[in-house]
Amino acid sequence: MSTQKTAIEKINDLALDLVARDFSNGHIPTNAGPTKTSRALAIIHLAAHDAYAKVTNLLTPRLATLPTPPTGLGNDEAIGTAALLGAGIQAAIVLYPDDAQFITDEKKKLCVDANPAALSYGKQVADAWLAARLGDRSELPQFDDLYSDEPGHHRPDPLDPKQKALGRTWGQVKPFVLSSVVKDAPLGCPPAIDSDEYALAFDQVIEAGKNDITGRDPDARQQAAIGIYWGYDGANKLGTPPRLYNQVVRCIEGFDALCHYQQVRLLTAINVAMADAGIAAWHWKYEYDFWRPVLGIREAEAGFGPTGKGDGNYLHKTGDPFWLPLGAPRSNPAVPVFGGTGSNSTPNFPAYPSGHATFGAACFEVAAALLGKQTEEIRATFVSDEFNGKTTDSTGVTRPRWKQTFTLREAIEQNNISRIYLGVHWIFDATSGETVGQAVANKVIAGFGCYGSIDSSTASLIRCGRRSHLAIAAPGANRAARSKLGLVSHVHARHDREHQKQDAADRRHQPLGNPSGDESATDSRRSPHRWHDLKSLRSSRRKHCRKRPARSSRTECDRPTRSKNVITNACDKTASIVRFCSLASHSSTASAASFCSPMPQLPLAMQ
Repeated sequence: MSTQKTAIEKINDLALDLVARDFSNGHIPTNAGPTKTSRALAIIHLAAHDAYAKVTNLLTPRLATLPTPPTGLGNDEAIGTAALLGAGIQAAIVLYPDDAQFITDEKKKLCVDANPAALSYGKQVADAWLAARLGDRSELPQFDDLYSDEPGHHRPDPLDPKQKALGRTWGQVKPFVLSSVVKDAPLGCPPAIDSDEYALAFDQVIEAGKNDITGRDPDARQQAAIGIYWGYDGANKLGTPPRLYNQVVRCIEGFDALCHYQQVRLLTAINVAMADAGIAAWHWKYEYDFWRPVLGIREAEAGFGPTGKGDGNYLHKTGDPFWLPLGAPRSNPAVPVFGGTGSNSTPNFPAYPSGHATFGAACFEVAAALLGKQTEEIRATFVSDEFNGKTTDSTGVTRPRWKQTFTLREAIEQNNISRIYLGVHWIFDATSGETVGQAVANKVIAGFGCYGSIDSSTASLIRCGRRSHLAIAAPGANRAARSKLGLVSHVHARHDREHQKQDAADRRHQPLGNPSGDESATDSRRSPHRWHDLKSLRSSRRKHCRKRPARSSRTECDRPTRSKNVITNACDKTASIVRFCSLASHSSTASAASFCSPMPQLPLAMQ
C-alpha cells in the first residue's frame, strides 16, 4: 500500500494545522471556540469536495450554484485532484487570513505540477461556497456577559470571574444539512436541580471530577488520564475538539486503503456533521442555560451563591464551597492563565448538552455509516496530542506518549465520560449530547446518500431516523469495556416520531422526581431501557443523604431557562429522551457496588 498522501488528506492536514495555529502562542483565534472551528472545517472540505465532484463526476456536489468547469478542462483524477487542492486552499486563505503566508508557502509544496486551469476552477468553487455562507448568522457577536444569578444557571468560572459566555447566538446559524434544530435534533429538559437524577449526577462528579490527581488512587488517576486524553479545550498548539475527531477518523484501520473519492466523501461528511452538531448543541445550551459542576457543587447549600437559595436538593452529598474540578486541560501554557501559569478551567458556555459528546457522536456515527459498518466494528489506533510525549501539562511537565486502540463505539463512550472525569460536565450532559449528535448524524448520512455501501436493513433504519446499535445491548466484550469505563449501557435504538411524541406527552404530566415514594412507578417511567434497578441503589445511598422535606408533585417542566414560556413550549414540542448513566462512587454497600463498580484498569489497550 502506498504511503503517499492523497489530495484530500493534504487538505485535511492543512486545515487541522490551521486550527492548531489559530490557538497557538497567544494568537486571538480567528475562528474562536469549537463552533466557528467546525464551520471553517466544513466549508474547506465542502469546497474541496464539490470541486472534485464537478470535475470527475464521481460524487454529487453539495452546492447547486457552482460554476461550470471550463471547456476542455478534462475530467480525470489528476484534473479533479488539482481542482480539489485549489478549492481547499482558497477557502483556507479566506477563513484563516492571519495565516495567509503560511498557507501560501504550503500551496507551493502541495500544488507542484498541478494543472493551473484546474487550480483556478477550484478557486472559483471555493468562492461560490464562501458566498453561499455569507449572511448565515455566524457573524453575530459571540461573546457576552448576560448571566442569571438564579440557581441552576450558567455563570463565569470562579477561577475567571471576568469570563465571557461564548456562542449564545450560534444556535441561530444556518445549518449545512439540518432543516431545523428543534425538528431534526430535538432535546428535552435536563433534570431539575432538586431531582433524584441530578443528585446521582452530583454525587458522581463531586468525586470523579475533583482536582486532586496526586492524592487519589490509581483507578482515579486512570480516569483523569482519559479526561485529559480527549481534551483539546482550546489549548495552546492543540485547538478544539473537531480537530481531535478528524485525527481519530484518519487513524481508522483501512482509511488509507479507501479510494480517493471515498476519502473525499468521508472527510467532508464528518466535518459537515460536526458543523451542524455545533449549531444544534449550542442552540440547546442556551435554551436551557444549565450550570456547570463547579457552580452546582460550590453553591449547593442554602446560603451560598448569589441568591443564597442553594439547589434545594436533599438527596445528594453535601455541597463544597471550595470544590474545584480537575478542569479542561490548559496544555502547553504559553502565558499565565487565571492567576496561575496554565491553570485548568471550566469552559465558558452552559453545560447541557456536552459539546464534546455531540461532536464525537455525530462524527463517529457518520464515519461508520459511510464505511458500511457499525461503530463497534471499526477500530482506530490513535495517539492524542494531549499525550504525544511532547505536550506539557498546566505546570510545564511533559506528559508521556499514550497510544490507544479502540472501536469507534468505545471512542464515543470514552469521549462522553471524559468530561465527567474532568469535572466540567454532568453525566446527563454527555448522554444528551450523544442523543443530539446521533440525530445530526442521521440527517447527514441521509444527505450524503451512502446507502450503496450499507446493508438494506441498516439503510432502512437510517432512512427513518432510527439507526440501531443492536450490539450495544448484547453481553460480552463491549459490555465489559463499558463497565470498566464506569458507564451503565443502554440500547440506543431511536423511537420513531409517534413514539417520541407519546413519550413526551407522558412525561409532561409526570414528575421526574419521586415525591410519592413509589419507587417502582418512577423507575419504570424514567428509562424503559435501563439494565439496572435504581431501587437498591437509592436504598444503599440513604445514609449518605440529608433528610428531604416533603414537597409537592411537579406538573410542569421546571428547568432553568431564560423564559418559563420558552421551556414549556420546548417540552410540549420535543420528546424528552432520558438516557442516564451513573457512578455511585461514594457508596460502600454491596448493592451500590453491583450497580457501578470502580474501573480496575484502563479500559482499552494502552500500548
